[in-house]
Amino acid sequence: MRERATRFGRTATTLGTGAAVATMAAACRAPSVVFADAGELLTAVVRGGVAHPPGFPLYLLFGGFWLTLTKPFGLGPASSLNLFSSVCDGAAAALMVCAAQALLDRTTSSLSEGSRRLLAVLAGLLAGFGPTLFDFSLSIEVYAIHAVCLSGALACSIAAGGEADVPGRRLLTAGAGLFVGGGLAVHHATMVVIIPGLLLLLWRDGEEPKERRRRLLFLAGGSLPGILSYLLLPLRATLAPPLNWGNPSNLFRFWVHVSARDYQVNIESSVEKILAHAGRFLHAYGSEFSLFGLAIAAAGLSVLLVRQRLAGWGLLAAALGDVAFAVRYEIAEDQAAYYIPVFLVTALAFVAGAAFLAELPGPARIRGRRAILTVIAVAA
Repeated sequence: MRERATRFGRTATTLGTGAAVATMAAACRAPSVVFADAGELLTAVVRGGVAHPPGFPLYLLFGGFWLTLTKPFGLGPASSLNLFSSVCDGAAAALMVCAAQALLDRTTSSLSEGSRRLLAVLAGLLAGFGPTLFDFSLSIEVYAIHAVCLSGALACSIAAGGEADVPGRRLLTAGAGLFVGGGLAVHHATMVVIIPGLLLLLWRDGEEPKERRRRLLFLAGGSLPGILSYLLLPLRATLAPPLNWGNPSNLFRFWVHVSARDYQVNIESSVEKILAHAGRFLHAYGSEFSLFGLAIAAAGLSVLLVRQRLAGWGLLAAALGDVAFAVRYEIAEDQAAYYIPVFLVTALAFVAGAAFLAELPGPARIRGRRAILTVIAVAA
């Protein structure tokens, strides 16, 4: 009975957080087409076209389904796709709640269920209301649905790893693969660079080699639907839609488009430019978290490296992989979006640090714990 109540409470918390974020984003969303890629993506979805490299087939598919779903409500295509981004922001926040709950289950022992739930909600709010993701969730863009894939991959990987006996470990591994494949079908560069971190999160010391190989197959198999969605691009190209970027109708053009070869010239090797991009990253990082929040996240990562080294190294590898790519890439108006994986990982590290502070012993432990959690929630 108690386990059932816990499961119900966690589900309600997760859905409530996602709904709150989605509702706020929907209320703030743009009324029509705004800047950057919005007009192009709108045309690609509505007219069955091919968007710029790498093509974003998952966004095109889900965007089309969403337009069909919302058509009876009388929303214009632009307003409807803006709403789609807002709903994706809420879904990403909900999955971050799941990721934080799984992380706390792996790393904390004395923290009460209520405190864990509160901290998990905080992770969801930090992700969903983070300035970068929230901004990209108010208009037509691919980054909100990509955040769903990133958050889902982190949540499933954290839940499927660790030393405890987890029911449905293979299913969770396949779920991680499903989200990885989805991310590869949206913004593949920032999904590829975090895969080493996800593998560390999924790792289980002492696992039999046969079972480990089997789980790797589940991971790879789960990613296939997302990867295969790229077949949508040549199918659309053969119909000569009004927007047919790169015309990926043959194997060569398809590979050039999907690999985003035309954008690879933007990868920098100059130390001076890399340092300049690093400064840009630090500026964006400072806009997402206060110094207090970053200090708690650093403490949380340090605790994870001691208590749960695979979880700690997994999160660190995911963040560093993303930074290593982003500081070498010359990004235009959507530069901060490339840092979203780091922001999500930092939110989880922050929760780990907050949990560590809440577990510290003291004379008025219960009151002190509540005070710490309140201050953390306000300061973050």
